[in-house]
Order: sequence, then structure tokens, then C-alpha cells
Amino acid sequence: MSILLQKLWRDQDLRDYEEIILRWTKQPPTIPIVQYLRDEEKRRALELIEDSRIVLDIGSEIKVTLTLNILASKVIRVDFSKKASEIAKDTIQKKQAHNAVFEFYHIDVRNPKLPYPSTYFDAAISIGPYDWKFLDVHKLTSEIYRVLKPGGKFVFSVPTKLSPYKRKESERIFRYYSLDELFDLISIENWKDVRFSLIYQPPRKAYIFLSLLPQLFQKPFIDLFKYLSRRLTESQNLSKASYIVTCLQK
Repeated sequence: MSILLQKLWRDQDLRDYEEIILRWTKQPPTIPIVQYLRDEEKRRALELIEDSRIVLDIGSEIKVTLTLNILASKVIRVDFSKKASEIAKDTIQKKQAHNAVFEFYHIDVRNPKLPYPSTYFDAAISIGPYDWKFLDVHKLTSEIYRVLKPGGKFVFSVPTKLSPYKRKESERIFRYYSLDELFDLISIENWKDVRFSLIYQPPRKAYIFLSLLPQLFQKPFIDLFKYLSRRLTESQNLSKASYIVTCLQK
């Protein structure tokens, strides 16, 4: 009986995880102060990845995948859910004037093994999934290292413990990194170069207050956050960032 209960719990966990994955993949419209983070993550990640021929996108929000169209000749997107992969494929195929060739696959979130040969990709990107506690990010990082060509880049983002989204309820599912945890993740493979692009967000109480303002009044604060993000990145003050976009070069 206990084995059956354990299976039921695991199945329920998978259903809960899929809901999170699907919400992230779709990324419905939101208020400016929330959209600010999405846009900054995407912009900074794409600046770091630069032009690459064959790019692997691991479960990013669909707009990230679409933007890769201008940077790559081939984009392979891997999701952690069959439904998420179908949604991404349907959304991207409806868009016109693709420069890149797109391919879509999905893998098991509990065992993130990439079905590609070693040294296949010029670059990889993952904006979002490294937040999830139910994903084995150490195993996935090693897999990404394996499939990258020498000199290839891997760009991903993580929330820190200063994220305004951090609260007791969310910590059951989402991971908020200390700097030691981020450095530990980076150190599991022999990366040649590491670069950081930093994003500022206000503390949680201020963030909640600002999110309740009319959208028009949120914009001046967003401009301030962009300025503070630039200053943090210039000084490489990782301890003050709420999100860290990391670029690792093999």
C-alpha cells in the first residue's frame, strides 16, 4: 500500500509541476513591473549569447525562443512537458518569416538527459527553468556542458534570495540561490569563462506597493530599476542583485 501511495504522490507532483511549466511557457500578458523582469532577463541573455549557428533552448518562455530567430540558423527547443512542447511549437509555427529552422522535443523533468551527441551546439540558453526545485539543475548543467562545442556559451538566469518573489509558500517549489549555491552550480564543470549580468528589483514590500499602482505610474520606477541594474552589472555587485543572468563558456 505504501508503494502505491508513493506512486500517487509522485504522479500528483508531476501534475503540479506540469502546471508550473505550462504557465511559464505561455507567459500571459502582465503588469509593467512584472514584464520588466521578463524583458530584462531576455535582453541580457541574448546580449551574452550573441550570434550562434545552432542554439539549444531549454524550456525558456516562448518569446525568448522566437527572438533566437535573428541570432541562429537553427534553434532546437527542449521542454520538460509534452504539452509545453506542443504549445511552443504551435505558437512559433504561427509566426511568419522565420530565418531559423526550429525543432521541438521534450524530456523527463526528473531525468533531464539531452538526446544529442557531445559537442553538437554552438550555444544554449535557459531562462526560467533554473528557478524550479523539481528540476535537477546540476545534472542538466552537466548535460549542457557535454553537448556544447568547445568555446560554446551557456546562458541562464537564476533568482537570488533578494528576489521580491521569495516567500515561505513559494520556496516549496522555487529555488532562490545564494551566491555560494550559484558558484557551486558553476563549478561542477570546467568552464573557461564566466560572465554575469545583474538585475535589480526592489524589496518585496516596495514591490507589492508598486505593483498596485496604475500602470502609467509604474514606468518611472522601471526606468530607475534599469539604471540600478546597469550600475550593479558595471560594479559586478552580485550581492545586491535579485536576478543573475550568467554566461558560461566551455
